[in-house]
Amino acid sequence: DALRLALVGSANDAASALAEALGRQWGASTFEDAMMLFSQRAAKKAREIGMVDSRFENPTGLDASNHITTAHDLFGLAEYIWEYHPALWEITLHREVIVDPPSDSEYGFETPIRMPSTNILLDEFPALLGGKTGWTDEAGETLILLYPVRKDLVSLNIAVIIILGSQERFEDGREIIRWLEEAFP
Repeated sequence: DALRLALVGSANDAASALAEALGRQWGASTFEDAMMLFSQRAAKKAREIGMVDSRFENPTGLDASNHITTAHDLFGLAEYIWEYHPALWEITLHREVIVDPPSDSEYGFETPIRMPSTNILLDEFPALLGGKTGWTDEAGETLILLYPVRKDLVSLNIAVIIILGSQERFEDGREIIRWLEEAFP
């Protein structure tokens, strides 16, 4: 549920909870230690898959002094996920996440939590193969989209659209997808 909330609804608290749980599995005893272990492991994995210009200080992607990435590194990450963990892209196609409350109601809620997708392009472009939204003060509006394009009459390629520093990421995404549809009918 936390993974779906983080990927579909961009729930930063869910991303932090996942990182904390992983950090504790790796031996951390405090929240801060768990975040540090998660960031270290994320950095190591990033280097392994070729993301040489990315640095991680937190699991959410929120602005931090040494938390950066590049369009090139995001392309590599998108490609890696497509090849080795395609179910993650499939999760991003959900229009909504519904989380049922625990059966013991210990957490004080009895009705399901509903969180809509932050990607408003899902209904407009049903051919999308995945996507992730983002926004911070420093990065502006961001968007990654995977969209199929024709290579020839038989096969398809996947265009990885990476939008960074936008003021209108969804309009920018629409324009790029429309161009792809015209250029590769």
